[in-house]
Amino acid sequence: MSDTSASAVPDETWGPADPHWEEYYSKRVPYDGPIPSTHTVSPLSVSFGRSLDTLEKARLWLTNPHNWHESKLFILKWDGLLCSVNKQHGERLVREPWDSGLPWCAVNGQRRRRDRGDRGEALEDPSETVSTSED
Repeated sequence: MSDTSASAVPDETWGPADPHWEEYYSKRVPYDGPIPSTHTVSPLSVSFGRSLDTLEKARLWLTNPHNWHESKLFILKWDGLLCSVNKQHGERLVREPWDSGLPWCAVNGQRRRRDRGDRGEALEDPSETVSTSED
């Protein structure tokens, strides 16, 4: 029984000495090419669709500079069912192709919003709205 619990929880030796550590981190190669811009990349075509139902589609959507916004307030900004990512995080996603956090948030956020719309509820939930005051 202790073998099962030990394999489920990483032990204190998890680190560079662990053989799995090198296997995992050797795959994390940062992108070293040019960062795309609206001048070098076209917007996604209509045939791409607007359903971000997979991590790959969400990653393509979020790494396209036409879907970036300039804001320090929002990482993901929703306009109905579609989202944009702030430029800083869009560039980070381009440089770090192994990062799946924001694409996962976009997929799940769009799914929740679609379900909310199907139930006849407003897509914008007042409890999720961030308000700022400039007093």
